[in-house]
Amino acid sequence: MKKFEIAGDRIGVLTADSRLLVKEGNLWTSWAEEAGDVHDFRLAGNRIGVVRNDSTVAVKDGALNANWVEQTGGVGGFQLTNY
Repeated sequence: MKKFEIAGDRIGVLTADSRLLVKEGNLWTSWAEEAGDVHDFRLAGNRIGVVRNDSTVAVKDGALNANWVEQTGGVGGFQLTNY
């Protein structure tokens, strides 16, 4: 594991092989693989944001199965809020 983060009832884990796993709800819920090729991530409310290894950023809002929305490229780091 490279990183973990908790926001509300979501737990996110960035694995050593650059996969983002997130679980929502109770601790017995299964992990959902949200993205691969991830360099960094943030959780905020119902949002999940990732910076990929190619420095592109994508964000999803809502349920874990929501679609990713591409934001921009050339990013080294970012902040995420639930607004």
